[in-house]
Amino acid sequence: MQDLLLSLKRAAAMQWLATFALTAICVALLALSFKLASELTYQMQHKPVHIVPGAAEGVYAPGLTRENVRNAARYLLGLVATISYLTAETRFQELERHVDPLAMPQFRQERDRRLKEILSQQQSRALFPDEPDQLSESGGLYQYRVRGRWEVRSGTLLMSELRHEFRMRFRVGLPDELNPYGIQIAAIDIAPVEAVSGGGHD
Repeated sequence: MQDLLLSLKRAAAMQWLATFALTAICVALLALSFKLASELTYQMQHKPVHIVPGAAEGVYAPGLTRENVRNAARYLLGLVATISYLTAETRFQELERHVDPLAMPQFRQERDRRLKEILSQQQSRALFPDEPDQLSESGGLYQYRVRGRWEVRSGTLLMSELRHEFRMRFRVGLPDELNPYGIQIAAIDIAPVEAVSGGGHD
């Protein structure tokens, strides 16, 4: 009987050990899945813009083509146009690295106002362009413009879907580690299309 009981105890111990090992493996696999999903989501939300030297469409600045500048401007404007309460702080921090020092006080004031509104209402905002974007340059100052439906939601509640115009004025300088595009943003203006047509801006 003692041998039988000892054998049963050993079998039970082996079963508990196997169960513990399988549980640990499941937890590790679950954590890895969440990590991979998080990295994939980040990459989808922060698509990199690769600056390729060349002059396929005429050089706008040393080493940058017109299409390079347009792609970089499109990406940077997207950091404020398409955003959620989960990504707002990270996207504003990334955008801040490309703001001209002279425009920084106004940018931070506007950032704090918008960030407070987004976080307090758990908002998500997404821009759906409905006409071609435009890029122009005059005296070294570039202007990127895009129009479309700007959908603002609080959770699943649709708060607004008015058409807006986004304008970003910037200069192109030398890139560095924090600013890989060399873009220095002077101003970002956002206004309903009706207000723009009437000559007003938010």
